[in-house]
Amino acid sequence: MLFQRVAIALFIGLFSLSLQASSSQQTLPHENIADEPDNLAETVFELERSLAILQLSTARLSDYQSLAEHVAENRSLQDKVNFLICFVFIMLVALLVVAYQLRNTQKALNKLKVSTEGDS
Repeated sequence: MLFQRVAIALFIGLFSLSLQASSSQQTLPHENIADEPDNLAETVFELERSLAILQLSTARLSDYQSLAEHVAENRSLQDKVNFLICFVFIMLVALLVVAYQLRNTQKALNKLKVSTEGDS
């Protein structure tokens, strides 16, 4: 949709350049009488071109706003994922610490068991 509007604006710009070139080449004295409708046609053309530019700029603004909304949604989702990754990492570290402490406790219990069996 945006591409079509840009293409229309370019087409209107090229058309205006061709009209200006043809009007500058045809400056005969008997055409001064017909200058009034030409000026009116040029004014209408300029208004239509201004309207097309305005539509194009509003389309860009709406596209920018929708893009900003998508970026905000993606950032919130990215923040949630980052939080979950940190949470899982901390849980894994805690699990490793608990496993290490459990291993040390098991070793101490085995030593105690061996020493009590050796004394009896």
